[in-house]
Amino acid sequence: MKNKLDYSRELDMWIWSNKPEIVTSADFLFSRIIKNITKKLNKNRLKNHLKVFLTELFVAHKQDTKLFISFSRNKNSYRASKRFDKVYLRYKYVTLIADFLIDNGYVEYHKGINFSHYARESRIRASQKLLRLFRKYRSEGGIILRRNPPIILRDENKKDIDFDMDNLEVKTIIKNVNKINKCLDRHLISADVPWHEFADFMLNCPINEQTKKYVRIFNNSDFKQGGRFYFHWSQMIKSELRKYITIDGKSTVELDYSCLHLSMLYGLESLLPPAGDLYALPGINSCFRPVIKKAVNIAINANNETSAMQAINIENRQFTDKTGLLPPSPKILLETLKETHSPIQKYLCTGYGVRLQFLDSSAAEQIMLSLAEDDICCLCIHDSFIVAKEYQDQLYKLMISQFASLFNFNPRISIK
Repeated sequence: MKNKLDYSRELDMWIWSNKPEIVTSADFLFSRIIKNITKKLNKNRLKNHLKVFLTELFVAHKQDTKLFISFSRNKNSYRASKRFDKVYLRYKYVTLIADFLIDNGYVEYHKGINFSHYARESRIRASQKLLRLFRKYRSEGGIILRRNPPIILRDENKKDIDFDMDNLEVKTIIKNVNKINKCLDRHLISADVPWHEFADFMLNCPINEQTKKYVRIFNNSDFKQGGRFYFHWSQMIKSELRKYITIDGKSTVELDYSCLHLSMLYGLESLLPPAGDLYALPGINSCFRPVIKKAVNIAINANNETSAMQAINIENRQFTDKTGLLPPSPKILLETLKETHSPIQKYLCTGYGVRLQFLDSSAAEQIMLSLAEDDICCLCIHDSFIVAKEYQDQLYKLMISQFASLFNFNPRISIK
């Protein structure tokens, strides 16, 4: 029979709530904790730790009364994690809060074990005593949400990993993302969506505190790979609905870097891209342009030809299901692409896309920061940007200058 303690999840430091039952319970318990503390501790940090525990216990009970929260009592677990240590979780505060809740009967507690063949962290879940306290201060007000850190670093398996927040480069990235998000906070970003589009808009667009801010995501354990801005609600809606976005009640315009990554690859070779449509391939009908565009982006991002052809094959099938037309095979598309763009073919199917994403996200960062200095709200949709129409010329000049400073030629920019 499976052990009931295996049904658990880790203590989530990013969860937050202003619900009265949590906040008032924290005030009550905090007043009891500090009466018995003899050593010098930061009271604000102590209370923050208490709120993390109480919010997690409250949410876990609401999710499933059988669910446990796991946490480590190993000091090394906290010493090794500078990111967590800087934000909230420190060993001495975690153990102090946990022991208070355990000793006073506010949680059901199961001590962790560490055998040679098996290990399990400590487990807690809300006791009836704590649930009665929550009920005492129950209210319909307040929210529970999960705050996103301003940057995320992922390894080669796309798993979030720790990073050193004392690093000057990391500090600068965080500072810049926060500046951009603060500018967004100062403006009312909405959408004047026609009624016949409203249901679809709402289905794909959860507007809340989490989706009103950007987070930069870096890849492959490297702050020089990836780095694009994610999670804002404007990125989640269909592209045809973005024209209805308003900023402070004003109509907006979206300017787009056309053929961005192909142009950047030519720039890396100190070459000008060929004239005309970079997604046009000789011998392939223009009706297949959507497939070609997908194939190009896949080839730039894929780690090898096999994975590229598999991904292109999926896109081909979807295109056929939608249109009834049969595109060229993935092999033909890749071969024609390499022949047409032979000066840059060495970058294709090598996973180079994440390095291009770092370059375009760095340009996006500077564009949004420059506009924020003048309190101009700018939304980033990866390779396009949205501003109020009155700032179109200012955005256009910034997009030109940022790209040209990297590659010494002007990019192609269009209005979407």
